[in-house]
Amino acid sequence: MRVFSKLICALVMVAGFAGEVAAKPAIYTCNIPGERQSSLIQPQVILSYDDQTKQVFVSDAVILSMLGKPLAGKMISDNALRVVFGWTLKNVVNAEGKTATLQFKGSYFKADAKFLISLMPLGYSNSFQNRGSCSVK
Repeated sequence: MRVFSKLICALVMVAGFAGEVAAKPAIYTCNIPGERQSSLIQPQVILSYDDQTKQVFVSDAVILSMLGKPLAGKMISDNALRVVFGWTLKNVVNAEGKTATLQFKGSYFKADAKFLISLMPLGYSNSFQNRGSCSVK
């Protein structure tokens, strides 16, 4: 009987660990209302972040129209105040036919669910920034 009890305890423990391993990534649905500084900053950005694997995926209308799927990003920092994500969109052609690489950074502020997104076209002197908020599931 003791062996059976130990086996049950072991299975319960393994199931508990398996549940932790199979945890779902956090989904940040971020809305940037109103007028934006650049049309390349979309009104909605969705980020998926798996804390265990550290994988980040980003999706918005521009990414989906260019790539047809979410873009891999990275978690830059995660502390008590905020989590910061980064992603780079390459080979974006503007209205004048010039190609640029766009570097994005999104900061989610944990205390008030605010979101700050910045965009820097590499090789150019300008940059863009907008604010919004996120819901996290």
